[in-house]
Amino acid sequence: MALTKLNTLSLADDAITSAKIADDAITSALIADNAVVTAAIADDAVTSAKTTGVITNPNIAINGSMEVIQRQPPSASSTVTGYKTVDRWNANWGGTSAGITQAQVALTSGGPYDEGHRYVFKCTNTSNTTAADKWFYIRQGVEAKILRNCGWQYNSTSSYITYSFWAKSSLAGTYYVFLYMADGTPQSFRKSFALSAATWTKVSVTIPGAANITIDDNTGLGCNLDIHVDRGTNYTGSGGIADNAWGQHASATGTPDYAQAWQNTSSATFEVTGCKLELGQSATSYDHLGFDKELERCQRYYAKSYIYTERPGGAANHPTSGSYSGTYMGCENIDSLNSHSAYGQRINWNVPLPVPMANHAQTLTIINPYNGDTGKIMQSGGGASYTATLWQWSEKRPNLYGTVSGNSYGNVNGGDAYRYHWTAEGEL
Repeated sequence: MALTKLNTLSLADDAITSAKIADDAITSALIADNAVVTAAIADDAVTSAKTTGVITNPNIAINGSMEVIQRQPPSASSTVTGYKTVDRWNANWGGTSAGITQAQVALTSGGPYDEGHRYVFKCTNTSNTTAADKWFYIRQGVEAKILRNCGWQYNSTSSYITYSFWAKSSLAGTYYVFLYMADGTPQSFRKSFALSAATWTKVSVTIPGAANITIDDNTGLGCNLDIHVDRGTNYTGSGGIADNAWGQHASATGTPDYAQAWQNTSSATFEVTGCKLELGQSATSYDHLGFDKELERCQRYYAKSYIYTERPGGAANHPTSGSYSGTYMGCENIDSLNSHSAYGQRINWNVPLPVPMANHAQTLTIINPYNGDTGKIMQSGGGASYTATLWQWSEKRPNLYGTVSGNSYGNVNGGDAYRYHWTAEGEL
């Protein structure tokens, strides 16, 4: 008896269900190359809920997982405001009697740990203050060229970027995300978010474009990406921009008054990790690039000759029984036989930066590896110290010269050798 072929008209609508299909019954080898086409997929068949974890957008923010720390040894801390610990993240505070410690801290559990993050940027209040001029925020400056060319139609209210991160505070309360656009007439976007005490919370803020935004096509500051933890009454009020809206920047009325007194609470803490700024109206999964790639991205804004675990700087940063012990690991060498110019007592050389640095506000510091003197190179034989001067900046290989008159040879001869360390800073 001949078999009758089955076709779709022979099957009831509910005859084939997912429960009747074995897990391995349909494989990619059984699907013809052109079997699934866009015309066969209903408009509402693929939703964001079904693609979670499948699609991820590039992260415009750098070192959002807080893993790279070049200015200090890993997991070290600093009591100085600014870019002092975790790369690309500025813990900025001030005002009368304000004091905070910033640090990279290992993460061992919780929501961000489950997402793959192993470090947090943690700030701890160390000096209580009720001053009206106090402030504390965590910031990353985003380069204008990078933000302008990421695909965001920043003058369109129907085009979006999204900022997401994990945050935890010892104090329950309302905190604020700020986006400050530096070019043209400065504009700011503000969005509040609530935290429960000592609880990790995933925060996501969607930011539309606006007609008054300007982003120049250069390597200067495009925007400040801020998390505002506390502000004194000099910087709060009701006359500023509305929540979840753009407006002309006015620092004096940036937020409403803070109900929680973070900077007036002993040992209050605020932690953040998993920071991601991306194109689109919703947050996608965090893309872990790997330490080597994240380090390379950071080196566009800060780099050093020291080995990764070594704190750069002079004697103040390397105390050993009250004196500088010297650190030679990773230092550069100058062979005057190959590098000296036509001048008898001057040598020229280039600093080998690991990646091209951005062309903004660069500071190149030369350090004598023997005694920690800044602006100095060291003669390898006798340990004498000579002044190094930046001659010409290049984003790849800055050119310097050293005047070495009066050295033990009386001149720059073949066989003279010099050593130095360097740091290069180009933060926004």
